[in-house]
Amino acid sequence: MPTQIVDYIRDRMKLPPEVVPGYDKPRTRYQHQTAIRKFRGIQSYGKEAQRIALEAVQKAAQVMDHPADLINVAIAELIRQNYELPAFSTLDRLARHIRKSVNDGFFEMVFQRLGNQEIKRLDELLERGESHYSEYNRLKNLPKKPKLSEIRERLDHLAWLTTFGDARPYLEGISPAKVSHFAAQAKALDAREMKDFSQAKRAALLLCLIYRSQTKTRDHLGTLFIKRMASLHKAAKEELEQIREQHREKTESLVLAFTEVLQALQDNPEDAEAGRLIKEVLASRGSIPDLLDDCEAVASCQGNNYLPLILKFFRQNHRPVLFRLINSLQLDSTSEDGRLIQALEFVKKHQNSRKEWLQDEVDLSFASDAWRRIIRVKQRVGGYQIARRHLEVCVFSYLATELKTGDVCIQDSDDFADYREQLLSWEECQPLLSE
Repeated sequence: MPTQIVDYIRDRMKLPPEVVPGYDKPRTRYQHQTAIRKFRGIQSYGKEAQRIALEAVQKAAQVMDHPADLINVAIAELIRQNYELPAFSTLDRLARHIRKSVNDGFFEMVFQRLGNQEIKRLDELLERGESHYSEYNRLKNLPKKPKLSEIRERLDHLAWLTTFGDARPYLEGISPAKVSHFAAQAKALDAREMKDFSQAKRAALLLCLIYRSQTKTRDHLGTLFIKRMASLHKAAKEELEQIREQHREKTESLVLAFTEVLQALQDNPEDAEAGRLIKEVLASRGSIPDLLDDCEAVASCQGNNYLPLILKFFRQNHRPVLFRLINSLQLDSTSEDGRLIQALEFVKKHQNSRKEWLQDEVDLSFASDAWRRIIRVKQRVGGYQIARRHLEVCVFSYLATELKTGDVCIQDSDDFADYREQLLSWEECQPLLSE
């Protein structure tokens, strides 16, 4: 008992220093405990309290795995039902025993769902290859910087992971939190330590690690896609600024030429004389075709529309890699607005086309006016047509934006999952309404 409490009670009761806390008779101690419990309205820890703690931990162990969390659940339930808390070691033993029992049940359940071929394939992961490293280490492969080479490596990694098939059916009935914990446990161990486990536990941990690796790799690809598209927009903005800088001198020259033309016309000469003066001014500035080219160049970089410039960088090695990335992921809209996904399907359908112009058959209402002016161009004959390459850049740009906002999701992902599937169901919400 803290000395501060002892000193405080001694002082309030005006007891001499030689009086120390303690019980000479066990009966007195028992009477005090009974009186305190009665005063506090609590019951002593016994078989009934043990049953309550056990049931609470048993239920929590279905979704929790850390022993401290399970102990806290037992403590909270005992306090809620006005039971005295036992020694910490009692709850610690109870939590660890139930946790092991629940986990062993999960491991056995998963193992029973596996066939001999699947078990053999999982065991082969732990065997060393010619490189003296097992494929088990490859499961722990982490992403590096968001470069094109890293995107290619991630795509190759996802292709390898998909050779194991879909792990979800084997893990059905295990909460996502437990799967994540089992995967983290497998990730922290090496192949030799994994071999020390029972076959059922080893197989279940490996499946959880494979499933989480598949999920996280899709997350990484989604993030890399967003970062690459952002870098393309940034490069286009910088290119526009460079063009403005290069054309600044042309702009000043054209303004001076126009100023001289106005000065020549300031005294209202006759039309013939005005024409001669204007020709002299322009001749001193260069040829008419060169001046027209300068005017068009300056006009092209006016405003703040850098969007047409993205195509230049998109075509430089990015296009095949980003198309491969998009084709490796299953993308969906999280709302009833499916215009962007329909445009994506249109783009993927014409991915291998060599035509620069496509039929005007896609709904571009999801895009801004600036994008639509670039993509949908009126031809001399045949009405409007779609600029295929600009459409690809536009769709990919909006795709990156909507992945960030959650309007588009990646199936079997985590960070980019459909948020609607992660909400509480109505059946879970209904009992909570009264509170």
